[in-house]
Amino acid sequence: MFFILICPFQFISFSPWALVINVFTAKIRIILLISKRLQENLCPIIIGATPVHENSQHYEQIISQILVKNKDYDYFCKTIMMMMKKYVVKIVVLVAVIVFAACSTLTPAQKAERRAKVEQAVNQALEEREYKIDIDMMYPRSGQARNVTSDYSLQVKGDSVYSYLPYFGRAYNIPYGGGKGLNFKSPITNYKSEKDQKGTTFIYFNVNNEEDYMEFKLEVFDNGNASIDLTPREREPISFSGKLDLVHTQ
Repeated sequence: MFFILICPFQFISFSPWALVINVFTAKIRIILLISKRLQENLCPIIIGATPVHENSQHYEQIISQILVKNKDYDYFCKTIMMMMKKYVVKIVVLVAVIVFAACSTLTPAQKAERRAKVEQAVNQALEEREYKIDIDMMYPRSGQARNVTSDYSLQVKGDSVYSYLPYFGRAYNIPYGGGKGLNFKSPITNYKSEKDQKGTTFIYFNVNNEEDYMEFKLEVFDNGNASIDLTPREREPISFSGKLDLVHTQ
């Protein structure tokens, strides 16, 4: 029989490995105390089996007394385990932050490659006349700019435009109740596209439906940012800004 002369309360540390050692040290001390008391009472111990002895009830009482006297160790172990759980959470968060930082740190070459891919996707969508602009801001002619929280958008598909845009402004001659407003599907006329030296594309087209005649001017940058200037005949002009939806247009 050997003895570990260690007091677990002397090894309390903020290191996770030290906490593990403290837990096992406390458990081992209880086991050694039980073993020592049983040996003093000449009890044959068979590890992994239930001892059969005429005084087995007496030995069970010895074990119970030792566990009761050492209940502070059990509390200590539970406290240590709770502290270890907190450390595990902190470690997981730290690892996640490190991984995110590593992924978000791009070399100049990688950034240039990413910009080139975005620019290529923007040009392809505009050339094929298959693109959608998701709106995040509106700029009424009268009043302040407003954030757009709903899924408003303007989509061009070939010779048609699908407009789902909000409106705030003055109307001159519209159907009773406001009509469809800027929510419609209509054919496109006079579609024209041109690009300047900086890579910005300017798109012009007209829409003439049963409620209004509208002139659209789109300005699309090579990074996907876009703006829309809309001039209706029966309403005040209004502008929007947003971003090209490259996910659903590819």
